Amino acid sequence: MGSNFYCLVLPLHQMPTNHPVRPALALVVGIDEYKLPRKRLCFCARDATCMHQRLLELGWHEDCAQLKHDLSAEELLHATESFVSRVQGAVEFSVMEERDNHDLLIVIYFAGHAVEKDGALWLLPTNSNDGVNVQDMFVRPLNRMHLPDGRKLVAILCFDSSSKDLGNLSWLSVCEDERTPRLTLRGNRALKSNISATPNEFLFLWACD
Repeated sequence: MGSNFYCLVLPLHQMPTNHPVRPALALVVGIDEYKLPRKRLCFCARDATCMHQRLLELGWHEDCAQLKHDLSAEELLHATESFVSRVQGAVEFSVMEERDNHDLLIVIYFAGHAVEKDGALWLLPTNSNDGVNVQDMFVRPLNRMHLPDGRKLVAILCFDSSSKDLGNLSWLSVCEDERTPRLTLRGNRALKSNISATPNEFLFLWACD
């Protein structure tokens, strides 16, 4: 992944929302050391470290931007659940702060193998073909969180893991909702901004190898 992909996080404070945006939390994961030799990668951990450093340069606090390398299935699930729980805590704290008029910004970055299965995108750990379902573990729980006064949770999800398959159904369904069907862009066209409908906003970005 080239440095141009890191530049995509530059306009974090220029998201088209009705309130100022305040960085809240970030989860950055890079996986190289897959158990099967043919699946091992070379630069994902490095790319995750670079992304994490870029977020720190943009003003994110180090204790709010988690960096994880080479996670097993259990570790990836724990990191995901822990991150979503921390986001819920940040939302609840923001609700209690009466003077807070910011939208909350979160970033999820994953570099490693991913697979489409049953129309969903799965992020793969080091030791299993079953990993984290993006829709079930990230999009749905995050979209159930609510901020008052018209404020929103703004989530940027960056995946450096997909192949150049413009027919990949996971990109069509990852942000669908039973009440408000939505459509994400696919393939290289994902580098264009695509933000979902209310109650919260999701920007999906990915690089293709």
